[in-house]
Amino acid sequence: MLNIPNNTRNIIFMEDLNKPEEYLPFVVATLNSYSKGTLYFGVTKKGDCVGISHKQPSFSTIFKAFEEEISPKVFPLITTLEGNRNVIKVEFEGNHKPYTHKGKYYLKDYQDIRTLDYSSLMKEIRFIDKCIFYEEETTSFSYRKLDDSLVKETFNNAISNKLYRPKSSSFTLRSTLENWGLSNRGYVNRAAYLLFGKNAQISLTINVYKDDKRTQIASSNLYKGNILSLIKLANETTKKVYLSTMKVKTKNYNANLINELIVNAFLHANYNMSMDFTILISPYKFTIINPGEFPKDYVPEDFMHARAHTIINNKIISKILHYNGLAHLNGNGYKTLQDFSKGNQSYIFKQNKNSFEFTVFLFQNKYKYLTTEKAIISIISEKPFIKADEIGLIIGKTRRTVQTVLKELKEKNLIVRKGSKKTGFWVVKN
Repeated sequence: MLNIPNNTRNIIFMEDLNKPEEYLPFVVATLNSYSKGTLYFGVTKKGDCVGISHKQPSFSTIFKAFEEEISPKVFPLITTLEGNRNVIKVEFEGNHKPYTHKGKYYLKDYQDIRTLDYSSLMKEIRFIDKCIFYEEETTSFSYRKLDDSLVKETFNNAISNKLYRPKSSSFTLRSTLENWGLSNRGYVNRAAYLLFGKNAQISLTINVYKDDKRTQIASSNLYKGNILSLIKLANETTKKVYLSTMKVKTKNYNANLINELIVNAFLHANYNMSMDFTILISPYKFTIINPGEFPKDYVPEDFMHARAHTIINNKIISKILHYNGLAHLNGNGYKTLQDFSKGNQSYIFKQNKNSFEFTVFLFQNKYKYLTTEKAIISIISEKPFIKADEIGLIIGKTRRTVQTVLKELKEKNLIVRKGSKKTGFWVVKN
């Protein structure tokens, strides 16, 4: 059996070695992305050894192509594969980025490449060099450590969404994982375990607050699981809180916006920095925090306004979320969020230490979507000296209605009036 590795981040498979213009851009892209790589001639893209079917050029021909057409110069190590002399192995390495082929700059995009200008390339190189999470690395976990029902569900979703066409419609765990680049010789990679692991230890904390200043917490829960289960749980919990607890009308709840925020958080996280995610829910705003760093020299507006190419940190995870209809390959989440926010929502982005924080203000008039009692409590907690008629103008109720509710709130011991009628103020009891 030949020792041919899977086509991962820095492995290139080529059947034909007579066309340097086809394989050298892949070499340059790999150097710019990973500083080193291996090129196999006589191997299909799937990793099958077919050998060199035509007259084999000398090693010096390949060496010359590397030396003359790549800048700065690269000097590869060229050998034949042990056990099959019709397969040529070319190992290359270089730490003098950026590399070019005939003046063009390339970056590796999993099994494909992208052409960039110098400025964009250098920005991404600085970001890539910081990103140390390699989702394709093989773990010590076997298939039995995965939730096979979740893999099967993804398999069926991918077919239903017309995003995957297997040779057979019958689900087989091993073949499915191998076809998706999630396993190697019986062991799954890091992406597979994070996505489907039965005992994956990604943590999600969901805090629900009574007020938008986050001074009064209603509940706090910690969940652990894999990416797919936590995305589902986050969506379901958020929707339940807003529709049931906070009494937001269904037509005013933007489920697509919330899903986009949640999916992007899990998709772009750097799982080597941390495995901890946090969601903060309050009546007027939704915040999600995930581990990672924003690409240096970029701001969110660069991606919102198409001033920069989309950067997808975890391409294997992205593919699986795409199969489930949760994410779009090569899509732009920031642009989608901007489109959602037009006319209804505003947002705040923060880069904290080793984490992203994205807050969306869900409703223009936060009091409009609360019950009268909760709206009044929220208003007087922010404006203790406010008068009943002023409250009525804010929430669209008569002065008499406001006074009636204030009286009921006092009887329930939820608020207290201090001082005189003219100069006094309201105090909300915790």
